Amino acid sequence: MKIVRQCMGATLLMSISLSAQSSLSYGEYEKQLSEYQSRDQKLREEIAHEQAVILDLKNQINSIKKKISDIRKKKLGALGITAKDVEEASEAIDALHHDITTIQNRPDEQFKRDSSRIFSFRTRLASLQSNSASRLRDLAGRFSVVVELLNQCERRLTDLSASVEMAATADNVIQEKPAIDSYTVQKINDRYETLFSIAARVYGDPLQWPKIYQANKAVIDRNFRRYQKDTNPSKFVDPSDLIFPGQVLTIPR
Repeated sequence: MKIVRQCMGATLLMSISLSAQSSLSYGEYEKQLSEYQSRDQKLREEIAHEQAVILDLKNQINSIKKKISDIRKKKLGALGITAKDVEEASEAIDALHHDITTIQNRPDEQFKRDSSRIFSFRTRLASLQSNSASRLRDLAGRFSVVVELLNQCERRLTDLSASVEMAATADNVIQEKPAIDSYTVQKINDRYETLFSIAARVYGDPLQWPKIYQANKAVIDRNFRRYQKDTNPSKFVDPSDLIFPGQVLTIPR
């Protein structure tokens, strides 16, 4: 660009100079014109040279990019994964980070009601851990952040469950574990029971709710699929959220 400006400046200067020196003889005029044309030609040659240098640099950059891409593909191939696997793992990490942060930022009462989703987060995290792509250097840092966020959520849930409010049930039932092998879901004080609150009743520990879910998973998941098919938009996003009064649950011991 510098040479282009020089070329334009030289041409303009030539025009101004020649017009200003109208008293020159024809021989002097031809001499100066020849000098200006020679300078202009030299600048054009320099421009062409710089353009060739720029093109060469672009080709070198593209060549380096291709080598980097080939090396990356080779390394990914050694791990048994593809660039698409890395992209999908990256999207999954971002989605899990968003969902955990959303739950984490909710007030205690809403956090407790949505706590069953934490189990699904742990399942999603385990799936990511089994994906070799999540161990790549450019994803490992983001993955560790998600792990710590989930750990924080679980610690918060544990702290809340240790409180009197979490230890007591809505109808002030006694704290001893009922010796029952089945349980009928109820609606207490206009509030629907959750697996979380039922675990508090039958085990004395709300964090045991995944045991109940796993024991009744086939029925709960089937009801959830039917609910999703018949309801749009769906209020529930996790099968374990969908239980209803009158439903009889198996209680594993």
